[in-house]
Amino acid sequence: MAEGRRYRGLLIGNAVFPCDPNGLPALNGPRDDIAQLRQVLTDSQVGLFDSTDLETLPDHGIQDVREEVDELFTKAKRGDVVLLYYSGHGLLDERGTLYLCAKNTRSSALRSTALSAIEINNIVDSSAASSTVIILDCCYSGAFKGAAAEAPLSGRGRYVLSSSRSTQLTRAADSPGQPSPFTGQLVRALRTAQPGKAAEHLTVVEVYQQVHDWVTAGAVIAPQLRFTGEGDVAFARRPAQPLPAQPQKDMVTAVEAPEQAEDTTTTNQQLADENKKRAAAGGEGPALPHRALEPPLRAARSQAQPAALRMSRRRVLAALSFAGVAAGGGTLSWVLWPKGVQSRADSNKSTSADPSNSASADPSKPRFEVPSGKEKIDAVMQVPVPDGPQSYVPRDYWLFAGTDYLRVSISSTAQYPVDWVLKGTTKLGSWGDTIGTVEGFREGIDAVLRVPGKSNHYWVFSKDQYICIKVSAEGGYKDNLVSGPNAISDWGDAFYRFTSIDSVIPVPGNTNQVWVFSGNKYVLTKLKGSGEVGGTPQMHGSISAGWKGSIGSLEGFSTGIDAAIPLPGEPNQYWVFSGMQYMKIEILTDNNHTDSVLQYPRTLRTERT
Repeated sequence: MAEGRRYRGLLIGNAVFPCDPNGLPALNGPRDDIAQLRQVLTDSQVGLFDSTDLETLPDHGIQDVREEVDELFTKAKRGDVVLLYYSGHGLLDERGTLYLCAKNTRSSALRSTALSAIEINNIVDSSAASSTVIILDCCYSGAFKGAAAEAPLSGRGRYVLSSSRSTQLTRAADSPGQPSPFTGQLVRALRTAQPGKAAEHLTVVEVYQQVHDWVTAGAVIAPQLRFTGEGDVAFARRPAQPLPAQPQKDMVTAVEAPEQAEDTTTTNQQLADENKKRAAAGGEGPALPHRALEPPLRAARSQAQPAALRMSRRRVLAALSFAGVAAGGGTLSWVLWPKGVQSRADSNKSTSADPSNSASADPSKPRFEVPSGKEKIDAVMQVPVPDGPQSYVPRDYWLFAGTDYLRVSISSTAQYPVDWVLKGTTKLGSWGDTIGTVEGFREGIDAVLRVPGKSNHYWVFSKDQYICIKVSAEGGYKDNLVSGPNAISDWGDAFYRFTSIDSVIPVPGNTNQVWVFSGNKYVLTKLKGSGEVGGTPQMHGSISAGWKGSIGSLEGFSTGIDAAIPLPGEPNQYWVFSGMQYMKIEILTDNNHTDSVLQYPRTLRTERT
């Protein structure tokens, strides 16, 4: 598998950020991460890299980083396997694009002082390398998408191994002289692979499986593997016998002594205690910013704890191959997760009042249940958050069903759309200044459209009327009526000829464009700016004709949808609801907005089941 191939690599580690010491605190692990990873990847027994082909780049400025990454992929030839590794701070911009921070990065100027995932993909796209392996040990690393499924590839594929999901933070090393937990386990996986197997080489998938098992054993942070292309790629030789522990001082305990894995649990308990203190202090507020906690977290709270991955490499690839055949073949782009994994938000979320002051949901019920007697979700509304570094990764929503509503935290990776119920079933009457008292709305609402450019203003629709409301992100989500009720006809041709609205799906990457649904019809509309009512229809038609790749091809959805929610940190993916069914779809940002099914319809739980 690896014979005759040339392995090239660049290991980037940024530990200090003197241009933004408050926004980007210094980290303990990156220098040790790249040193230990280089040592094992060039080891005579297990390494596939020649020492002259594996460069390290510790604490360099953005210009050096850009030039070295470009040179790495420009020099690569057909048949080469190229590794790009990064350890340091990862940040997301307002569109959810991941940026890797360099020594001179400023969090207020990411585009000019940091390296974006988009830049990296553009560089990789132009490379002749057969296979590319990208390993990211930083916060929000799961937001690195890799190539689009239809992107041309020079060879077999592109593999992105990330230390966390797109909305999760990553633990840093506890003290100087140690690698980060993720990279420490990566090195451990390469050095202690089970000897004696028939396969001569360790593959990327096999390494990922082992690292995932170890990292998630006592922590809520979950590594992720994405790949585009086909097959698998050799990443190291399988040792004849496990290599001895690395002789580097203060080696992280989890690497040398797995029986002491409870140290990781202790660290996560400290995070839990911190969140409890926030809850006691009052208010839910935004997620803690990346600089609010000291290491071992590189940023704020993590979000989910998947079960350990225990699928064999053969089962993984067989499952993916089967799914590829079922989907019609061609180039595949997958996120590798164990079958049946259920994500659950950490149990330390604080609570505060909504427009009502009733108690929050019982934390023993992490999964959303449709209120008794209700047959569908009528509408969804994003919970506003104060301006800050995480306001662009919304995950909390109000779900409306008849005269009831709940506040929930949305899942981005699990098979069920809701991670956590933040506030249990409450009557609409608690929205005392808006939908709870306005005639025609207090009996229920049909859809909510966020006003572009105003994060806490919403248009709320009920039958042939709409109102505009404002919901404060502070002080218990105080609601105020801005205008209305008014006739939906005020929108002119924006909604084509619809006299009522069932649901809205925002166009990925464009805050002024939305798909609006009514019955079995839809219209793509470009909204007016500055909060002005109205817009210009771009296209319209039936769901069955215009959404053939997803909802248009499935019974129960082709005749109409009730609500849709963008997945947190996944701007192209959506949970879609119709009656008591839900499914997950993806919409690409190409000219045709190509749609596809990521998860086929399943049934929502109810309070009776």
